[in-house]
Amino acid sequence: MTTLQERLDAGDVLIIDGAMGTELERRGAEMDGAAWAGTAMKSQPEMNGAIHRDFIEAGADIIIANTYASAPHVLRHAGVDESEARELNRLGCAIAHEAVRVSAADREVYVAGSLSSFRAGLHLDTLPSEAEGRASYRAQAEALAEGGCDLLIAEMMLDPVISPWAI
Repeated sequence: MTTLQERLDAGDVLIIDGAMGTELERRGAEMDGAAWAGTAMKSQPEMNGAIHRDFIEAGADIIIANTYASAPHVLRHAGVDESEARELNRLGCAIAHEAVRVSAADREVYVAGSLSSFRAGLHLDTLPSEAEGRASYRAQAEALAEGGCDLLIAEMMLDPVISPWAI
């Protein structure tokens, strides 16, 4: 098995998958009004796995677990408590790892966890305090590590206020 670091050190070009949430939406998954695709790994696990497998088949070397909108401070607005948020993030990783395991890929495929500046319902009033935001991202990163992610991706960090909290 070639590690991700060995591939990077060798200068290999690695292909990342496409937009999981957008693809879930395109395939008709029920999306949450506050957390968008943030709970779809629980409500639509088969669809999540199928999308990961399709991305692997299309050539992705890195698939991103469906955790883009799954930080605890986002999921709270969808009625998800901190413990369940941790489990949802771990489930997202498990679904991605299972997709890698059952794929027919003739190469190593890595699983990334996503941290984003997504705001619940895309509303400004859902912004947590800085301390809450930092703690939320830390909890999410820990859950993704526990879930076995090979790396974390800071995805679509467009918000100049909240983005630094994830780093």
